[in-house]
Amino acid sequence: MSQNPIPPTQKFLQYPDGDVIISLSDTVEFILHSETLSKHSDFFRIGLSSTWVGNKVCGTKTVAGRTVTMKRYELDIDTRKEEHFLEAKPMPTPAAERHIPTIYTEKIEAAYQLGFELMYEDVEGPPVHSSCKNMCYMAHVDEFMDAYQCYTSKTMCWRLEALISSCDEERMVDRDPFHYLRIAQQLHMPRIWISALKAAALQHYQRVERPDHVRDGISGWTDQDSGPEQKMLKACGPEILEVVRSLSKKIATHYEPVRITLTTIKFDSILWEKEGLRSYLNNDRNTSIARNVFERWQKYPFAQDSLFKLLDDHIFWKIFTGQYEAGDMVDPLCRASMKSGYRIYDILKAVVEKLRECVAPLLSAFQISKFFKRHESTTKDECNRVAADILKSPVSPTPIQGATSYTVAADSGQIPKVIQFRSLKLNIELVEYARQSYKDFVPNCEYYGLLGDVHMYGWDLVPGPAFCRVRHRFHTLGEQPRLRQTVQDFARFSASAWINRPAVKQPFGLLEEYSRVLDRISPGLPDHILGKLDEARQGLPLLFRSEYPSAVQHDDFLENNFHVNGATGHITGVVDWADAIIAPFGLSLGGLETILGVQTSSNWYFHPNHVELREYFWDTFYKDIGPVSADSRRSIGVARLFGLFRTHGFEEGDARIAYLEALCML
Repeated sequence: MSQNPIPPTQKFLQYPDGDVIISLSDTVEFILHSETLSKHSDFFRIGLSSTWVGNKVCGTKTVAGRTVTMKRYELDIDTRKEEHFLEAKPMPTPAAERHIPTIYTEKIEAAYQLGFELMYEDVEGPPVHSSCKNMCYMAHVDEFMDAYQCYTSKTMCWRLEALISSCDEERMVDRDPFHYLRIAQQLHMPRIWISALKAAALQHYQRVERPDHVRDGISGWTDQDSGPEQKMLKACGPEILEVVRSLSKKIATHYEPVRITLTTIKFDSILWEKEGLRSYLNNDRNTSIARNVFERWQKYPFAQDSLFKLLDDHIFWKIFTGQYEAGDMVDPLCRASMKSGYRIYDILKAVVEKLRECVAPLLSAFQISKFFKRHESTTKDECNRVAADILKSPVSPTPIQGATSYTVAADSGQIPKVIQFRSLKLNIELVEYARQSYKDFVPNCEYYGLLGDVHMYGWDLVPGPAFCRVRHRFHTLGEQPRLRQTVQDFARFSASAWINRPAVKQPFGLLEEYSRVLDRISPGLPDHILGKLDEARQGLPLLFRSEYPSAVQHDDFLENNFHVNGATGHITGVVDWADAIIAPFGLSLGGLETILGVQTSSNWYFHPNHVELREYFWDTFYKDIGPVSADSRRSIGVARLFGLFRTHGFEEGDARIAYLEALCML
């Protein structure tokens, strides 16, 4: 890499143990000290903080009239106007001590930007732009980055796009895949990514049944310039290239809006990285960041397609509810190398987790925007003003919004109510029946009339996060006690409708309607699922016996429609009763699957202990409702089975079979 000469008057501070030095000519110098390399840190991070952490002072130096105080991991920078406090946590790599990257700029703003790009965007060599006004010099950054291996997925996206953007390179790769791997090494792609590409080649050759010695040659490849291995890989060059292109595009599509906004707000974004988006947005001057990300995201073709889809198909929704997984970022050709525990899988999983952290306000902004586009007779500000008058407090949107409503809560946190503006009028009588059946699981509701063409309601505030915000945590190892508590409470919730039976009448003709539903679902089902459907069909008359109860049922028991105590797992309440139905008891028992599993675009994935947890649900449920007849037990099973067919039997494509097989064959 070519190097610009360093001005002869420039002096650099240098501490032992591999410091990273960023020098500002005639202004200030700051140091990211690597005196102690953490054995457990996963990322190389640099971030602003408002106070000192209190680590040991390692020394001071005076350069060009500026005093630089260095602490372990931290540095005091005096800019004459204000003080900046920095914190650095280096990656645990002994090789890092051998590399001392140096950057020269003329302005502190440029140094901040450069430092940000170095740590978060992996800018090096040619991508660093030079100009008369802002000259940048970087030496040994490539070795530094390679030693630390601090590559984020957005960095990989940039590297992969750079690799395949040239037509000449693409033709060369098609002719000689080893040329591609050499380019990958020149771009300093981490070894894990090169290994993944080799895995793709190996899988291709296994599929086409090439001899073992061919695969052995690929496995042993390092950096050969010639040899028989080149010919061995020639046939799968296009496949490798396609894997890279697919992976790159998928990461770019879903991360790019966040990445662009992070670079736009520069160093402030580090607070986002360190503390999480929710804490970051509590800062008044940063409240528009989620909106900025969302607006940028909307400009992408992928977003334009999603804006016209149902909410269930929206990428925000899939990420937010855990339906979007690391495997969804990977081309099927190399999915075999993405098993849990592989470093490349872990990187992609980290990207999805970061997206999930960021996407809650984006999803909320998307839903709020759509709501007010449908209701131009009123505005968000008008709704906020009316809600503030009712609650006697300033209000803000709740973290979770509905598809056909806009909900706000008091900013003070002292008022246990929310105000909801809905497209359609609720059946308050049905909500009251639900309260009689499910007691404290259902919040109180009060109607406040119309504002323009939207209906206003006041609800008791249900404490705790929606389950969709904690499900991925509840499903991790060590969290089973919380998940078990959620299962127990859902059993109590379900049993309440059997025990408490308000005088409700189910609609006329439900038996015939349910039979028609099964008739519409049955075409195209494989025999083993048809057998379960026939079991449901034959059992339908049991649901309409005089002794079998009807009940108010939620009919939309999704992960966003019930809240939990994040510390204990207790269900604190069930919301959004707009789609409640009166039907034979048990049609909504399939809500248990939402607690025990995650629905992706193509399948259901269950908690490893779902069988034991499912048994625990039924034990708790039958203990709560007391002794029942054999016919009633069979009826409850038929109602659950029919409810699953009714909910998932109309999915399109292969997903329908996958869902029904996962749920109805249990």
